Amino acid sequence: MLKTMFGILKIRVLNLFRISDFGFRISPSSVSRNTCGFTLLELLIAILIFAVIVSAVYSTLYSGIKVWNEGDAQTRFPESSQMALNRMTKDIRNVARFSEIKFEGEKDSISMPVIKDVYQDKNLISRIYKVMYYLDDEKIIRDAQTYPESLTGQARKQELVPDVHELVFSYCNSEKEWKDSWKEDSLPYAVKLSIKSKEDDVIEAITEIPIFDTDIKEGTK
Repeated sequence: MLKTMFGILKIRVLNLFRISDFGFRISPSSVSRNTCGFTLLELLIAILIFAVIVSAVYSTLYSGIKVWNEGDAQTRFPESSQMALNRMTKDIRNVARFSEIKFEGEKDSISMPVIKDVYQDKNLISRIYKVMYYLDDEKIIRDAQTYPESLTGQARKQELVPDVHELVFSYCNSEKEWKDSWKEDSLPYAVKLSIKSKEDDVIEAITEIPIFDTDIKEGTK
C-alpha cells in the first residue's frame, strides 16, 4: 500500500513539472523509464509526510502516558498515605512513659518512646524503641531505634510515602486544647496527623494515647 502511494505521488509530481513555469516538459517515455526510481524532491516529500505522521503518533502516545501517570500517582497516594497513617497510629497507641526517651512533638515531626513486642530466644518480650516520623525531601521517613541504638545515634530510616507536600502534627492536652508542638513532661491526650500531597489531597487521622501510670524500667531496655 505504501509503495502504491509513493507511485501515485511520483506521477503527480511529474505532472506538476510538466505544467509548471520552469520551462521544461517531461515526455511520457521518460516517465515510463523512471517509474522504478525516486527523485530527490519525492524523497523529501515522503520524509516530510513520514515526519508529520510520527510526530502526531508520538504526541498522542505522550499525552496518553502523561494522563495515565497522573491518574496512577493520584491512586497510589491515598493507598500509601493510608498505610503510613495506620503505621503511625499503631506506634502512637503503643506510646509509654520512659524517662530516658522523652516524647517530643513539633509541627512537622514527632519523636516518642514506643513499646514493641519482639521474640528473643523463642520468648516474647517487650522492648522500648525511639520512633521518629518526619518529612525529608518530600518523603515521609520513619526512624525506629532500640534504646541502645538511640544512645549511639544509629538510624534505621524507612521511606513510607513519596511526593508529600506537607506533614503536620497537632497535640491535644487534657483540656482538649490543640497545640502545634509538645514540650511537656506528660504525654498528650491525642495526636492529630495530616498528610498533604502535591495535588492538595489531604488525609487526616486523630489517635488517642493510652495513659500508662507505671513508667518503664531499666529491665525493658
